[in-house]
Amino acid sequence: MNPNDMIAHYNLSCACSLLGRVQEAFESLEASIKLGYNNLQHLLSDPDLENVRKCPEFEKVIAPLRPKMDPKQLSFLKTLTEMGFVNPEKNIKLLKDFNGNVDQAIMHVLDKGY
Repeated sequence: MNPNDMIAHYNLSCACSLLGRVQEAFESLEASIKLGYNNLQHLLSDPDLENVRKCPEFEKVIAPLRPKMDPKQLSFLKTLTEMGFVNPEKNIKLLKDFNGNVDQAIMHVLDKGY
């Protein structure tokens, strides 16, 4: 394995997670992120990483990839993802369109749709 290949580290993290080797999965995931892997949406939805996402350390590992937002804004984005709205750029744009006002963004989604 090329030690500088972010995708190889990501795939190794997935394999370790599936095997229940969570500590090794975290090590590979951290290496992948340090090497430039930045697809936050995929990290949040990849079924191979389910075992890793269950651990509290997961949030710390992916924190550098999260936009700088307050907890309410981050919760809004997480809720959109859980509801199946999995386009991170569109979700962040929606929040920006309402100047970070979560309540207005929610009302927009409820009234006008995504």
